[in-house]
Amino acid sequence: NQAEVLDAFAALRFNFHGDDSFYLKARRIANNNGEFEIGQNYSSTNTDNIAIKIDNSLNVGIGTTIPGTELHVQGSNGYAELRLSGNSGSGGTIEFYESTTKVADIFADTSNNIVFRNTTEALRIDSDGRLLINTTTNRNKYFNGTYTGQLQVEGTNDATRLTQFVHNQNTASQPILILGKSRGTTVGS
Repeated sequence: NQAEVLDAFAALRFNFHGDDSFYLKARRIANNNGEFEIGQNYSSTNTDNIAIKIDNSLNVGIGTTIPGTELHVQGSNGYAELRLSGNSGSGGTIEFYESTTKVADIFADTSNNIVFRNTTEALRIDSDGRLLINTTTNRNKYFNGTYTGQLQVEGTNDATRLTQFVHNQNTASQPILILGKSRGTTVGS
């Protein structure tokens, strides 16, 4: 009777002369709910160190035994990191889909630019840290080419050239835009 099976599992272990081993483990837990693990077993303590876990909802956990989303990465020491490496001459891309239709992507190109696109490029953080909206290159023509801006918004019509600052509060207060100057020698001084 399957409803009475509370915990059954099958494991495949790879062990080399008594050293630490790697394992694959499939487990069924009541009512045909199951999970799958890939990990390492330390011979000195005989404890399993789970590297990847797939739960009954098909959520995948890397570094966690309780994945909370489709892909859940938990860092073991500090920040969780995800690395995307393209072949020589290529960057990395994260693509976003609605069912089978691509709706947007974020990619890092080989010139160290981070580019955000929906159907066309919408925003770019260039290799010098400048934020460029509706343009792919920073203008350096101001003040005879002496200065370049850290934020550049460009547009060719009413829809793309408008920049808005909106203050949503039921008071008489107005939105505030501050343009300032400091004689400090470091950021924030």
